[in-house]
Amino acid sequence: MTEFLALSREVEAASFAEMRLFASGRPVEWDAARQRLEDAKARFDAHARTMRA
Repeated sequence: MTEFLALSREVEAASFAEMRLFASGRPVEWDAARQRLEDAKARFDAHARTMRA
């Protein structure tokens, strides 16, 4: 359960960072933040699948 919460917070933090950089108009930093968000979502989804199994 602790890992689930940590991954959830990681996705949330990455999402906020991505939104801030998108709004700032810095495409290079935004693209990197978007990739970190996608990576965090993938880790979260993988963990959720293992918890359901």
